[in-house]
Amino acid sequence: MATRLSAAPLAGIPARPILNAALIAFGLLSSAGMAALIAIATRMPLLALVFLAGFCAVMGLMGLLGLFRSRIDSLPERQIDWNLVLGAVEDATALVAITDAHGGLVCANRQFENWFGGLPTPPALPLPPEAVQRIAAAGRAARRDGGAAADGLRTGHGKIDVIVRRAGEDDGHLIWRFRESAQGDTLSDALRLVSGESGSRLGAAGVMAALVDSDGQGLAANSVFLQRALGDADSNADGWLFAQLLVAQDDIIQLTREGERANPLRIIQIALGERDEGPGATLFLLVDEKRDIGLLGERQALATIHLHGLLGMLPLGLALAERDGRVLFMNDPFIRAAGLAPDATIVYPSDLVVEDE
Repeated sequence: MATRLSAAPLAGIPARPILNAALIAFGLLSSAGMAALIAIATRMPLLALVFLAGFCAVMGLMGLLGLFRSRIDSLPERQIDWNLVLGAVEDATALVAITDAHGGLVCANRQFENWFGGLPTPPALPLPPEAVQRIAAAGRAARRDGGAAADGLRTGHGKIDVIVRRAGEDDGHLIWRFRESAQGDTLSDALRLVSGESGSRLGAAGVMAALVDSDGQGLAANSVFLQRALGDADSNADGWLFAQLLVAQDDIIQLTREGERANPLRIIQIALGERDEGPGATLFLLVDEKRDIGLLGERQALATIHLHGLLGMLPLGLALAERDGRVLFMNDPFIRAAGLAPDATIVYPSDLVVEDE
């Protein structure tokens, strides 16, 4: 649910009609008294009338100016229609938040609330310190220059880009927009693969898929994995510990919930972290192995066929190599990324590299 945070309007200055009337009456009486004194002292009634008329004219002009000014001051301050703003950003694909001149959060759409698990105020978001620093710098730059951006921020849900704009009649508000990063992000691709339509198709083919972070905590999973491992396809897709859902016995891995009589599982582990950034997320694909396949060679051959077919379905560029480095399999995204012909074959990964003369 999107959120609008309201602030109490400033109280207007109350009118003082009784005091104003008293001042006007006092001025008229004073002017009449002064005119009478002038008429008695100078014995010139016409001069007294001229003085009285001039004094009344000045008083009337001052009264009109005061009335006009009081009406201007009493006009209600223009208020922002936050309900209208909320309706405009509610269905946006981006995560949108708006902060006021004092840095307080005044509006956020539900995408922002769902992504961050609440209503934190930018730039103090539950993100890595480096990302928070870059977001804060973008906010300061937007306050100064009118707009700023920070690209490729790493979060627990993949890379995001942030765009900050200064807005409002007095340029007092900042609009924060967070979008999926335009840069390539393997983690975001894996999240879509597991939790989207591709995850449902993997489940229909009998493949359980789970995305786990570097600490072993679940980030996402398809409905088949949630049903079999947690007992409910509508369970939270994140927050569980992957290792606690599996049990290993006699070189056989099974789901803890299904007990000892369950089919053993073949697990394909795909590391998604970049080498220069340390351990990252891991994609696990789990496939049932039938107990009645007795011979090890037959089991391995069948598993290899399933594995190649499974890797061919993935949108990620992947290749398999033996221990000696010989390439066994390449899926279509890998072939396209490497610039190879569809029917090309390579023996070693080094065949993809051209040595400089």
